[in-house]
Amino acid sequence: MFDVTFHPIKEEEELRELIFRPAVNSESGFNKIKDLVIGDDYKGNLDKFFVYFLTVIKEAPEIKNFDSVTWTCAALAGFLHPYWWGKDTALKYLPNFEHDFVPFIKSVYDVAPEFLPNIEIVRPPVLNDSYAGGGFIPATAVPEFRRILSQLVARQTDFDVITWSNLIFALEYAEKNNCGLLETSGVFDCVKGCLTKRENLRTGISRMNFPVVAISLPDTEDWEKQVEVFLKGDPVEYKKFVLAHLV
Repeated sequence: MFDVTFHPIKEEEELRELIFRPAVNSESGFNKIKDLVIGDDYKGNLDKFFVYFLTVIKEAPEIKNFDSVTWTCAALAGFLHPYWWGKDTALKYLPNFEHDFVPFIKSVYDVAPEFLPNIEIVRPPVLNDSYAGGGFIPATAVPEFRRILSQLVARQTDFDVITWSNLIFALEYAEKNNCGLLETSGVFDCVKGCLTKRENLRTGISRMNFPVVAISLPDTEDWEKQVEVFLKGDPVEYKKFVLAHLV
């Protein structure tokens, strides 16, 4: 089972300049990110992430786990941007994945290969187990990815847009904000909790239901109130709302 989150992040300004370069050059860690984060607890978490990340990519060449790199990047992205959660919504589960979507998915490694000399990529750039980093959709590919997803939904009437609402809204935010989109699992678990900034989650999760009911929404100030409305209403109305946010 996958607890998948989709994390928007800018390739140059954030992945390279706020995460990779400070770590590799032993600069001031993630201080620039910490300046954007409110709360001492979160600042402590960022310090721990920095030490872990530094260990993985620089200080211990024998550690070649690329999943650890992408997972940490996704967790850090969650401090910088909203993110969206879903159950079993790994990109590889999209219909006709190999033909329609693989061409748009890259690896975080492709963004900053010069910062990862000790990392051996041993997995394809998509989620392959239940606790790992996954695929990265570059900002330049997000609009076309959205368009093809919309075409898929239009021709495949049984496509579950409610389940995939997390991806739909994450892609919408990424395009509006010129971000790439990184998938991961294990950063947020609706039972175990969250390892990134909880307040940036844009998926409302109802624990009064089984299986868990999750309602993802756009990044708006009143998104939590909208979750309450949709939970009490007809699921058809929520489906219409999600469909309206496709290209």
